[in-house]
Amino acid sequence: MRSRWRRRPRTPTGHLLQRIRADRRVAPPRRPAAPRVHPNRKDHQVTALADRLDSTELDPGYLCGRVFAVLEAFQYAALPDVKATIGDSFFGTAMTASAAVFKTLWLGANAHLERLRRDNGAAYTALSRRLAEAFTAFDPHDGIPVLLTTEQQAKFVLGYEQQRAADFAAKAAYKKNKDQTAHDAAEAG
Repeated sequence: MRSRWRRRPRTPTGHLLQRIRADRRVAPPRRPAAPRVHPNRKDHQVTALADRLDSTELDPGYLCGRVFAVLEAFQYAALPDVKATIGDSFFGTAMTASAAVFKTLWLGANAHLERLRRDNGAAYTALSRRLAEAFTAFDPHDGIPVLLTTEQQAKFVLGYEQQRAADFAAKAAYKKNKDQTAHDAAEAG
């Protein structure tokens, strides 16, 4: 029997966010339900997710999601064989209390930054640019929010997923361009 004092989400968005926090990631089975997380969706509407990164979006939740995705990309680029990513350890907390998590992650990211700068300068430059872009978009007076509202948590998930998708697309485009250049050089030589 369930306790009557147990707090349950009142909306599908709240329920979905609760599951994402519990899973510590946006699992593939949850992606079909993601349009319900869209913060501008009304119960009588169907609102599609933006299919690409919105660099003009200044919502703190969205920006926090972008920053978290870039910090995770830094870790992956510096340590590709890591067993537990920052997403595994901090996703749920970052989604609700970003300011507390980002301080810890930023301090931990310094080692990853140094390793990337030393081993892969191009990746370091690209990721540093993305991180700076996301951090400078925060309102200088408000900064990173201590706690995110339910709507901001939904935007956190959108920002996180869209930043990751943009990073994967940029990496694929870079690899394709590099392969094409090598192919053209082989044909010419």
